[in-house]
Amino acid sequence: MAVAPPQYGENAEAINCSAGSPSFAYSDYPDEARFVDSVVDHWTMPITVSAGNRGSSSKTLVVGAHSYNAIVVGAVDDGNNTDRQDPIYDGSSRGPTYGGRKKPDLVAPGVNINLPNAAGTWLDHTGTSFAAPPVAGAVLLLRQTGLVHPMALKAVLINTADDEIVQGDPPGWDNAYGWGYINLEKAYTHRSDYTISWVSHSTPSRYWKGMMGPGEKATLVWQRHLSYTGPNPPPDPGTLYNLDLYLYKGGSLIDWSTSSVDNVEQVEGPSPWAEVVLEAREVDIPPEVPYEKFALAFPNGSFVEVPSPKLAGGKVLRPERFFLNSNYPNPFNAATAIRFALPIASYVELSVYTLRGQSVRTLAEGRYERGRHQVGWDGKDQGGRDAASGFYFYRLRVTDSGGRMRFQEARKMLLLR
Repeated sequence: MAVAPPQYGENAEAINCSAGSPSFAYSDYPDEARFVDSVVDHWTMPITVSAGNRGSSSKTLVVGAHSYNAIVVGAVDDGNNTDRQDPIYDGSSRGPTYGGRKKPDLVAPGVNINLPNAAGTWLDHTGTSFAAPPVAGAVLLLRQTGLVHPMALKAVLINTADDEIVQGDPPGWDNAYGWGYINLEKAYTHRSDYTISWVSHSTPSRYWKGMMGPGEKATLVWQRHLSYTGPNPPPDPGTLYNLDLYLYKGGSLIDWSTSSVDNVEQVEGPSPWAEVVLEAREVDIPPEVPYEKFALAFPNGSFVEVPSPKLAGGKVLRPERFFLNSNYPNPFNAATAIRFALPIASYVELSVYTLRGQSVRTLAEGRYERGRHQVGWDGKDQGGRDAASGFYFYRLRVTDSGGRMRFQEARKMLLLR
């Protein structure tokens, strides 16, 4: 992998990386990925990275493609046509990362790319090494328009990518196409439809109001922070703080993105068009950290920041349906937090079980009001003894006042002593 920080180049504005093989990742955050992230974070340098050519099984991304901060690119076969219904290149490495994070980010043409060589002839080349450079070129073109920061570039490119490219491609992120097929024309059109902002302990949420419709998206991006240590990988894995993205309409929560391991969150607009509110929220910024910056890409130019979580008409934002979030952190050692939401006041039981179904501890029991709630588990059983390391289920059961079941869901978590 050839990566040089800007002091070794000649006023570089972007870097493109292609990792040679064999370079499977056997950890979720290998040295090469940490080095790339340190360059992006320290030098504010946008970097594109090829996903690798180890497809089509899942978790075949090469080491550099495990970067949090770079734009990781897979390859499609465009067939030299303009309809953009392009199948994924069979060899394009698939996500997620070794630890389950959402990568790749985007795809671009990478099959039979006709290029000159040193002998003065032209040859066809195939692979993700030929898909990532066009994305780097898009980055350079957008930088000339004033869209400069790596977070903002990544947010806009992901937010304007064409999703559901071929029949059977699911909406949102998937392990082959990532967040979608790069669309530079659309990215250029929406190059100003973003904000760079921050959240903190004193300002844990920020809100934007605007119009949004079906198929339109909003994308939140922030960075993992590492110390830059020259040509060597950073000795520590740095820190990724956790932010969430919520979408409200008419006072109700209609979509949310709350991954505890990724640094990209995305929500999709309602049908039909409506006035909505976007909320970017901090989840676990440590007390000693003053704030966390992020970029939020909007679907259009109608969005303006609003000071309070209310829509026009003064309706307070409330969840529209029941949901149980993934616990964070996961895996965990000392303690973890479990969040859930109730669209109406309900009777709740939140309990922890072993994989065999044996009860470990009841974390919450009783009537809870409509809204979002958080309950912690300190890794102890009902008698106050430390639970053993291993996997556990936590289950949320919701009933009405008559005891009728309204909602039930279970998720898995890992306790490491």
